[in-house]
Amino acid sequence: MKKKIVMIGLLTLASFTVQAQLSASYYDGNPASKIGVGYDFNETIWSEIRMYTGSDISNFTFEGVVNFNLKQTEDYKFYIGAGAVLNDLTGLVAPIGLQISPFKNFREFAFQIEAMPMYEFDASDAFFFGSWGIRYRFPLKKSKD
Repeated sequence: MKKKIVMIGLLTLASFTVQAQLSASYYDGNPASKIGVGYDFNETIWSEIRMYTGSDISNFTFEGVVNFNLKQTEDYKFYIGAGAVLNDLTGLVAPIGLQISPFKNFREFAFQIEAMPMYEFDASDAFFFGSWGIRYRFPLKKSKD
């Protein structure tokens, strides 16, 4: 329960930072589908808290990651990251992904493909997961100075 409170607290704290850009995402893959809320610190570093949708309400599984865009253009971003999964699965993850923004007039929307090696503590074993999905970055509001 303490792990869940910490994750929710971090997400809440992140949402109040002034210059951040928030995003929402959906992943379909193995071991389960996930929904996420992201926080872009800048154009290079972004984080995301993901919740596995296969869990029932009494047993949420969360995944928190920090990602780094290694290569980016207007059309795509290639990223790597590090993070942790807590609850049903408990371990470390290392996402590697590609976001593709195919619509020139709608750059906030992207398709995602992600591979994610994981080391699970409970099983003392390594796994490899893959997923695809979508991500939407909410536009920053322009300040009136």
